[in-house]
Amino acid sequence: MSELLTQLWARVRAQLESARSQLTNPDDEALFLYEDLLSHNELGLALDALADVAFEQRAPGEVWQMLGGAIEAMQLEPDDSVHGGAVQKVLEQLAAAHDWRGLQRLLNEWDPIGVRPDLGGPDDEYSCLYVPLVDRLHAEAPVAEIAEFLRAEPSDHFGLDPAYSRPEVFAGRLVEWYASGAPA
Repeated sequence: MSELLTQLWARVRAQLESARSQLTNPDDEALFLYEDLLSHNELGLALDALADVAFEQRAPGEVWQMLGGAIEAMQLEPDDSVHGGAVQKVLEQLAAAHDWRGLQRLLNEWDPIGVRPDLGGPDDEYSCLYVPLVDRLHAEAPVAEIAEFLRAEPSDHFGLDPAYSRPEVFAGRLVEWYASGAPA
């Protein structure tokens, strides 16, 4: 085996392990396949398995950046017959990363349950809203539908009434933000 190939494998392995360490739950039992593939030096297949777990966990942007680096190092493309699905998943997550950061910022400013991230409260309290909101925004759901979701979800999930936070107004702000290109 050439020294260059050995170095490449070591770099990819390090990127994969770094991505794994930054998962929401790096001890997830679903990682057994990733670990097995990695132990057999099946780096492309390990990437596929790790991307699946990261997607299920709604992994933070750092995970997707590490996976993107591994994809680049392995020179994988979305049309790859074996790894194309994972490559596409990673690329989509990287492209959406600015949406997540921007959405997190907006939700923290709205702060319907009063966790006050600006004063040291958790900045990821509303992460459960990211995917459903982006799905609705991407599908061009009407403001009224998004407002209804914003009224129901904090009540159902957090047990608090968000009425004082004016979900209708915030829904309009989200639609405008998304339509403008969802800046971070």
